[in-house]
Amino acid sequence: MYSFVSLLTASHTWSQLLDGSGLDESVATGLRNQLANAGLLTMRQHSSTTTQDRDRLDRARLHHDSAAWSLANPLADSRDIMNRRSNAWVEIHGSGRLAFGLGQLLAAAGVGRITATTSRALTEQDCAPLGPLPEHCGQPSHRALMDLLSSHYPSVHRASRAHEPPDVTVIASESPFVPLALCDELVSQDRVHLPVVSRGGGFVLGPFVVPGQSACVRCDELIRSDRDATHAWIATAMRTDPSPPQAFDAVLGTLATSYVALNTLAYIDQLVTPQLLNAVGTTTLPAGELTVTATTPHPACGCGWPQSERF
Repeated sequence: MYSFVSLLTASHTWSQLLDGSGLDESVATGLRNQLANAGLLTMRQHSSTTTQDRDRLDRARLHHDSAAWSLANPLADSRDIMNRRSNAWVEIHGSGRLAFGLGQLLAAAGVGRITATTSRALTEQDCAPLGPLPEHCGQPSHRALMDLLSSHYPSVHRASRAHEPPDVTVIASESPFVPLALCDELVSQDRVHLPVVSRGGGFVLGPFVVPGQSACVRCDELIRSDRDATHAWIATAMRTDPSPPQAFDAVLGTLATSYVALNTLAYIDQLVTPQLLNAVGTTTLPAGELTVTATTPHPACGCGWPQSERF
């Protein structure tokens, strides 16, 4: 079985895979289907598009983007930006409209590796601009997202790198509050992350967390509780609600998704500080107003401690 998987790292015909691995065809077929269903393997028909062609298409697709980067920062090297993005890995925790929008925007911006870590069956209610398509309904969300990226951005890698963490993990939560247990885990692992949630008909974005260097999600929760004694128990009640209301305006969601993607790219590009570092953004209806409020590490939170002592 190991030889079969190792052969998948290069281009082989089905006959070559069977001969090289020594597996029975029924066993190999089952293993192939499991990998494909997990989004780790894309089975393509014969194509005349070579790697060189895909690289050329990517450069052509990003031509106008490169011009915008140069105008925004004349001292920036657009080739360096493209290389940084091409080598970057963004992991997405989420399975709905936000996750799909983020995956597509980041792929369109040149991010070279995108993975999805959570999944559920998609429904008609998930369909939206930059979201799942009607034909994706009933499919596992992670598989549908990976298929969408494979179709429109074939050069994007859709599998994780062994023994390396993602450059950024984006938490695209479908509940009104960010899962604190997941954030604590990422802080303890020293992993950069950025949450976005749909709340109150709008969206809450951030903070952008660089463990040990900036405020984390728990810091912001503690600060809010210091200001309002009722915040903690309201947040706890909403987190434990088994069926929170799914309020999601598609147009406002596109704005929120774009802003999160821009902050992710700012961190990857290393040209400017992400606006959501030590800050939390909110977007609201009806006009799509975006408000950014500063936050700070909380003295009662352990996110600034040495990594071995966090949480």
